[in-house]
Amino acid sequence: MKSTNEKEGRAKIFRKKIRHEKPAERFRKRVELGIKIFLMLIWPVVVGIVVTYGWYAIFYRNEIHFAAEAEGVVTTAWLSMFGIWYSLLATVAMNTVWSEYKQLRAAVKRYDKDLFMDLRDEDLSPLVYVLIVVLSLTVLFGFLIIEYPSVVAGVIIVYVVVFVLTLMLVVIVEMDDPCSGLWYIRHIPEDWLEENPKEYRRQRIEQMKDGNHSEHHHPVMFQQ
Repeated sequence: MKSTNEKEGRAKIFRKKIRHEKPAERFRKRVELGIKIFLMLIWPVVVGIVVTYGWYAIFYRNEIHFAAEAEGVVTTAWLSMFGIWYSLLATVAMNTVWSEYKQLRAAVKRYDKDLFMDLRDEDLSPLVYVLIVVLSLTVLFGFLIIEYPSVVAGVIIVYVVVFVLTLMLVVIVEMDDPCSGLWYIRHIPEDWLEENPKEYRRQRIEQMKDGNHSEHHHPVMFQQ
């Protein structure tokens, strides 16, 4: 028998994850996760099919595309410029909603109602969504107007582009409101969800003002 010190002294290449849930519970969560992923992918799949068919019926069959001389400008300038803008904006939006999502989840775990109410109705500005949609459509149009060597190549490229752009938007929208939808935060107290966050913050501010008012109008009395 090897001593405990010898066992601890050996290098560990792999450490097995310690699970505190029963196998049945883990299986249930995995099934639930699979259903959520399937439901979330419905929109990108449907939108991809519709747009791809529209490209085939309108652009490909009617041979609507840029001339060969202009395709170089489209691929090097149009798609590169608007693609970079879209990538930067999508990255910033994704990072913003993900950061707020983690803070809300931490607030629920720590039972920090003040932090939860401060972040609950913090949504991305509608202007950000407008920019994301406009840039997405601009990038998509660049792919729709290109002349492809075959219908198969066009279908694959157009469908993949539409699928990815739609999926990105769906993920941002879902994570922007983690209190509802498919990817909601679990174990949120029901009274937190039912309470109006603006009214809660207003009452908190009034209580803070009342506390400061009481301190200023009750000076300390010294004994003579």
